[in-house]
Amino acid sequence: MDSLHSIMPEHQKGKHLSFEQRVIIQTRLKDGCSIRAIARELCCSPSTISYEVRRGTVPLYRGKQKRYKADHGQSVYQTNRRHCGRKPDFLKKSDFIKYVNKHFFEDNWSLDVCANRCLAVGEFSSDQIVCPRTLYNYVDQGLLAIKNSDLPEKLKRNTKIHRVSDNSLTFFVIFLNPLILRKGFPIYKSFFCLRSSQFLKARYMSLHGMILTLLKTKSIHEKL
Repeated sequence: MDSLHSIMPEHQKGKHLSFEQRVIIQTRLKDGCSIRAIARELCCSPSTISYEVRRGTVPLYRGKQKRYKADHGQSVYQTNRRHCGRKPDFLKKSDFIKYVNKHFFEDNWSLDVCANRCLAVGEFSSDQIVCPRTLYNYVDQGLLAIKNSDLPEKLKRNTKIHRVSDNSLTFFVIFLNPLILRKGFPIYKSFFCLRSSQFLKARYMSLHGMILTLLKTKSIHEKL
């Protein structure tokens, strides 16, 4: 193993090729190695090496020869990365953006009213507007004439998202405990149906304290 390969981390499945790995591809192709041999060395699929060689191959000597170059492959990769992903609809929906700016400042409409009222009265169709959440994101990104200082209610909101549902049920198993036996429940395993919010509070308590909390819930008494 040469020094170039010894200092390079092992390729992870699902990850893109790095510039160092492209240099190794260029070196091994110059040494006459096959695509499959290079793939085994880099621990990736042969099709990955084949696609990379196809993208990074440049003509040399007035087109008489074609050879893979690592720097060209890296530049093509960076260009493709800039063009990938979902494209924003801000420029395509400029009429709706003007509509929002106009009614926000002139009629004191909120962003939610602007997005919902234009659909209700039929001024815009659903594919010509963006949702209120996207409008708030445009404000954060500075794409609208509206600033966060113009939205006092938004500044009062808590931006932290807590997705703990009180209606979701969590099944928790409590094994044999002397406290359960003293309470008159001679069972080896008790399955208690506990709400998730109660479970999050009880998980940090001691075992005895947790059992006392469980015994007080209505669901436990119904189960027993």
